[in-house]
Amino acid sequence: MYNLVIEGNESFKEAKRKGSTMNTATEIKGIISVTSHYSLGGCFFLETQCHDYDEYTRIPSAVSFDGRQYGKTGWNSDRGVAYLKTGRPFATCI
Repeated sequence: MYNLVIEGNESFKEAKRKGSTMNTATEIKGIISVTSHYSLGGCFFLETQCHDYDEYTRIPSAVSFDGRQYGKTGWNSDRGVAYLKTGRPFATCI
């Protein structure tokens, strides 16, 4: 069994002080974890875990997945899921 430890976290500092050789994970910037993708009524949808509003605001407004562009459309707090879908107009910031 592996423990996920974030560097800078108190338990990580304590483990290092005690000489533990724990495995660590580093966040990959610009990446979101897709938990589900499907099509419905000619549109494609992505779902990603999202447990609270702060987490929802950190999800990008638009992402590219499997050659398609998806726009953030909403969040279901009961299921802890945010949704992104195709078929939305996009503009490029300059």
